[in-house]
Formats: sequence, structure tokens, C-alpha cells
Amino acid sequence: MKFYPYHIFRHNNTICLINTEKMTAFDINENDVALLDFVSKNSRSTVTPEAISLLGKLDLIDKKLRKPSQKEASSKAVPVTNIALFITQECNLKCIYCYGDGGSYGSGGDMTRETAYRAVDWLIEQSEDVKKIGITFFGGEPLLNFTLLKRVVQYALKRSKETGKEFEFGLSTNASLLDDEKISFLKEYKIIPLVSFDGPKELQNTNRPFKDGKGSYDASVQKIKKLLEVLPESSCRATIVGSTDPLAVDNALREIGFATRYLSVASRSLFDDENNNHFPERDITGMLKRAKAEALELLVAIREHNTEKLNSLKNSGVLVSRLQRFINRERRFFPCGAGRASVAVSCSGDIYLCHRFVGFNGQMLGNIFSGDLDREIYQISALKFQDECSNCFAKYLCAGGCYHDNLGKTGSVFKPDENMCDLIRHTTELAATICSRLSEGDKAYLIEKKIIAEKKCPFDLF
Repeated sequence: MKFYPYHIFRHNNTICLINTEKMTAFDINENDVALLDFVSKNSRSTVTPEAISLLGKLDLIDKKLRKPSQKEASSKAVPVTNIALFITQECNLKCIYCYGDGGSYGSGGDMTRETAYRAVDWLIEQSEDVKKIGITFFGGEPLLNFTLLKRVVQYALKRSKETGKEFEFGLSTNASLLDDEKISFLKEYKIIPLVSFDGPKELQNTNRPFKDGKGSYDASVQKIKKLLEVLPESSCRATIVGSTDPLAVDNALREIGFATRYLSVASRSLFDDENNNHFPERDITGMLKRAKAEALELLVAIREHNTEKLNSLKNSGVLVSRLQRFINRERRFFPCGAGRASVAVSCSGDIYLCHRFVGFNGQMLGNIFSGDLDREIYQISALKFQDECSNCFAKYLCAGGCYHDNLGKTGSVFKPDENMCDLIRHTTELAATICSRLSEGDKAYLIEKKIIAEKKCPFDLF
């Protein structure tokens, strides 16, 4: 008899079991724990009927050799459908944690119109039969080259009519250069910005000053509020450094008006070795505190069928997406689309694994003018060959971690940062605890109200 791997943990006064392969979660009791412990330590040929009944209830019996899924088995390169387009590698801020060498990504400069247009054509070629494709404008600060941004949008729309492709546009910006003209353009062409902003005034001014040392809060916050009046769906990304309180950051961003907020822990730069020697170790204490508070709010909101609160948690927290994977039993084999459906294109036309690697030649995949694209290794899931990942109970929620974070901490894009593993494992346990307590009615409500997306087709690649 063969069993699926599982993970048992305690949360407050409850005991929960995660069936790793089936992506299910169950509340169990002390007797169940003792019985499972007995089974694991003794000959499986002597498993009692009571144990078999428990194993069946927990869906832990592997009744046949599991065939690899479509996503596991295939290492065929998927079409590139999205690019981060670096129309400039210059920035007007000097963030204390910048992973891009002050926005220059090691080289600096602006993209030429010829390179930008070639990047659009290259994306069309690489996307093969996929109809919907995307361009996210990056920098540095891409609004420093707003003239080229406008030209690229117009050129892409022209090519759209010629090829039948449908373009979606995004923008990553610090918001300090926004004005009426730019906001109007973003609205007209449905370009939804992701604003980089760290929340409270003192923190924003400390973390994200202008290059002359002046704080950027006052120069940006009113422009952000004007942006949100016109494009309320604009989202925000804040970076947590050291012992910064994520709850305070999240509250400040909500007060400014952001409905969708992403918080991430600062990562080491691949460029500045001297600065990295003084870079603080990642402190996940605050993020864990935020996640635990979120778990309590989430469970109460589900039980009360508080749709408004749940939408807020969906847009600003980390647990709803993890809960969705348990409810839908979705297994994730890649941490993101980097090197697969998504790549980054530098000012010179060089192609990189993602926007975080631009200028770092170790992760250069090719050039848009040469036609070559070396990305085979990123078509294989790290869960197949990285022991730390393949044996982890949270592997299908994480799939190996951020390539950039891994390389900066461990020296390998595939070897995970143990500090971030701890955060992933804890939040996985929180999501599993919530899932184990939900009724089928609760799950149906979450899907009906679109808090949880319906299960994807098993042949989807991400």
C-alpha cells in the first residue's frame, strides 16, 4: 500500500493535516495523529481496518501509480506573451533598497524608437497563436520617456490591426511625474498603473527619496489621489524593509485610496555587493503578524458572508489566493511566468528572465534582433530536481520561490531562500486551517461572489 505525503501541524487549539499531493486540508484529532504515527512507523502490511478508514477519509491512499500531469510532464517552451519593456533605464528616485542599481540596471540610457518597435514585432512573433498579449512599461521610471511610451502604444495598436493580436498595457511607476496629460493618456488607452509607494510619509521619504535627497511623499501623494479619481483600479506595491510594520504600511495605502495593495519584503540587489554586505537580513516577523491577523478576519468574514470585507481582503492580503488553491485543489509548478510566458527587454534589446534581472548578464536569454532565445531550463519545474522544494508540503503553492530572491540569497535561481520558505510555509498552514473549517456552502458562496475563482482548466499552464 502506497500513501501520499502529508503534513500535520497545530494551530491554536486545533490540529490540521495537509494532503500535499491532493492539495486538501482536514481537521483531525489526537487519536488520528497517534494512528497515523503508528502507520508511518510500522509495516504497512499490518495496517488495521481503523487505519485504512482514516487514510481513506483523508484521501491519503495512493491506489495507483500517479501519472505526471500535463504541466509536470511537458518541458516544451510556451509562447512568450508578455514583456516588461524598459523604455528607459534611468530614474528620478534613489530608493534605499533598489535592486536595479538606482534604476540604471547597470547601464542606464533610454530605448530608441527602432528598438521599441522591434520589441513589439518580436513579441508578436514569439506569441505564436496566442491572441491576447501584453506590454508593461518599465524603468527606472518609464514616465521619464513618456514620448516613447506614447509612440509604442500607437505602434502596437497599428500592428494589432494588421495581425489580429489584442494588446494589453501596463505601467510600473513611482507616480512622481504624473500630470493631467499622462493620466488622461493612461485612461484613454486602458493602461492600468502599478504604483510603487511605501505608505506613511516618514517611511516613504526615508525609503524612496529623490536623487537630491529630498523626500518624495509630498511630490507624489496628491498626484496619486488624482490618478485614483480617474483610474480607481490602479494598484500599489510597497516594499517592507527590516522591522517595518506591514499593518501600518497597509493602513496608510488604504487611506490614500488604493483598493488593491501588494506588500513584499526587500530583496538583495545583484549589482551592489558592497551595499549587500550591510543589507539587513529579511525579517518576516511583521509579515507573519499581518498574515495571522488577516486569517482571523478572513474566517470571520466568510462565516458572516461579508462580501465587502472579503473583497477587501482579496485585494490586499495573501491568504485568499492560497485558500483558492486549496478549494480548487490547484497545483502550481512554476513560481511565475518568468522565462516562460514572460520576459524583460532592456533598452538595448537584450532579453532577460524578468524585469528584476535586466543588466545582469547571467540571466540574459538573447536579443530581439538576433532571434535566439535560450530559456530551456526555465521550462522545467524546480519541483522535479530541487530537494528542498520537492519534499516541502507547501511546494504546490510556492513552486520554488522568486528566481531573483533565490539568486541574491543562495547564489542559484532554483535554490530557495529559507527565510522566505518560512513565510510561505506559515501562510500555507493558515490557509489550510481556514479551508479545513469551511462547509461546502461556504466554498460555493466564495465562488458565487467571485472571491474565489472557479477552477481552471487542467491544461492551463499557470
